[in-house]
Amino acid sequence: MRPGIVFDQVVGAVLAHYRTQAGLSQHQAVEGISIGVSSLSRLEKGDYSLTMEQLFELSQRYNVSMMQVAASIERTYANARKHGVHIEREKKSKSGLLLLGAAAIAAFVIASQ
Repeated sequence: MRPGIVFDQVVGAVLAHYRTQAGLSQHQAVEGISIGVSSLSRLEKGDYSLTMEQLFELSQRYNVSMMQVAASIERTYANARKHGVHIEREKKSKSGLLLLGAAAIAAFVIASQ
C-alpha cells in the first residue's frame, strides 16, 4: 500500500491550522455562523465538504482571506505530492492507500507555510 490522503483532509488540515492560529476552539469558531461544531470537527478530519459560504465564514472568523486559504491548500497539496503522498479526490474503500493521520497531514500544512 502506498501512503495517501483524501483531498478533503488537506482542506480540513489547513482550516484547522488557521483556527489554531486564530486561537479559537471549535465551539468559538462556529459561533453565529452556518456550520455546527460536529460539522467543523468532521471537516477538520476530512470527512465533510464545505460550501463556499462556509469557507467564506470560516476564513473571516480566522482573519484570513479565502485567497490565503486556497493558496495554503495548494501549497500543502504540492508539498504532500513532493513527498510521494498520493491524493485521492474522494474516499474509496478499495483505493489501495494507507491513509495518513491528521498529525502527518498537519506536518505538510506547517511545512508549506
